[in-house]
Amino acid sequence: MLSEPPPTRNGAGPLYKPGPERLQVEVVEWKRVQYTFSEHTSFRLVTKTDLPLYRNQRFHVYRRYTDFEWLQNVLRSKNRATAQADAVCCGLQSLRKERRDLQSWLPALGYSWVICKAGCPRSAGILVPPLPPKGYSETNEEEFLDVRKRFLQIFLDKVTSHPTLRYSEELMVFLEEDDPDQWSYVRNGGTGILEVLSSVSCSA
Repeated sequence: MLSEPPPTRNGAGPLYKPGPERLQVEVVEWKRVQYTFSEHTSFRLVTKTDLPLYRNQRFHVYRRYTDFEWLQNVLRSKNRATAQADAVCCGLQSLRKERRDLQSWLPALGYSWVICKAGCPRSAGILVPPLPPKGYSETNEEEFLDVRKRFLQIFLDKVTSHPTLRYSEELMVFLEEDDPDQWSYVRNGGTGILEVLSSVSCSA
């Protein structure tokens, strides 16, 4: 069962310093969606932004927990570590203080690190934030979903404030694509995201 997220200085504030352009996403509510033989929970996401890659400045979509899993997986796949532990030295082997600082700064900025041959920490990719556990509590569904909603908010805060992830195509389509068929197509590995968005714009 999920536990309450720990308090932070700014509530569920982001780990990283956001860019100068606004990208604010709020998980405002959840709702149960019922079908004939199944049901699921959707979360309503409201986005406010002035980033030029988005078509509008304010919009909303509904996303399931599995949609959040898709976003996390594609971000991890696209930004996975490429540096190897035997990589060429980063040139800090003689600067002990700088090595210690870099080793602490990289995770704080949202980047993972490895140690090169000379023992220097160096960036090894982007740390994509974790999602809340998928476990489900049947004892108090509303309380469980309220807590999950708060954890999903923390996840989005960290992604949207990350200096690299906030500009990703994957995040853009996750937040903006409101056509169920197009969204399903992208999620199931259709053509490139920008191609899908371009076709939607042309047909609008």
